[in-house]
Amino acid sequence: MARKSDVMVFDPVSETGNWNVAQDFVKLKVMKPLYEIGQYATKAVFGVDEMEQAFGVAEETIVHLRIEAIKHMHHRLTMLINDTVFAIKKPKDLEKMKDILTTLKSLLPFIHGMKRTIVNQRDNTRLITINEFLFDMVLMLLNQLRSDVLTPLNNSDLIFTSSDEIDPDEMLRKIQEDIIHGG
Repeated sequence: MARKSDVMVFDPVSETGNWNVAQDFVKLKVMKPLYEIGQYATKAVFGVDEMEQAFGVAEETIVHLRIEAIKHMHHRLTMLINDTVFAIKKPKDLEKMKDILTTLKSLLPFIHGMKRTIVNQRDNTRLITINEFLFDMVLMLLNQLRSDVLTPLNNSDLIFTSSDEIDPDEMLRKIQEDIIHGG
């Protein structure tokens, strides 16, 4: 509870004890990255977000977009874990998050090795291609890691809260009793 001049202001995080009430953090650091990772997964497969966008886009541009999507997917997943690991409650879940980070780090050389450049020395042109086998393996692993991170986040109330819904009338009654009884 904080005082703002003569008006008492109640901080819902401190009153409920439920970390997930910090909605702005959860929206920005958990839900937004999870959404973006899904978008990047789609772009990694198709090179674009929507089917209609593919028409009129050069094949070489699609290749670049697919590679960049994998890189972004990897980066956002790493940031998601780094931004939330402090709030993981169970030691088993914390260990799972650390294992996921270790796996993500081990994927970096493969991500950098997905792009192939074919040089035509006769007309001095370059063609960028993707090692599709390696690309598919990395994408499959990133999708699995994205799925694996959900359980520790949820177990720590960063996706769905495990507590009952708060009844505002009951909360107000408790606050009034605390004020009256000096609690």
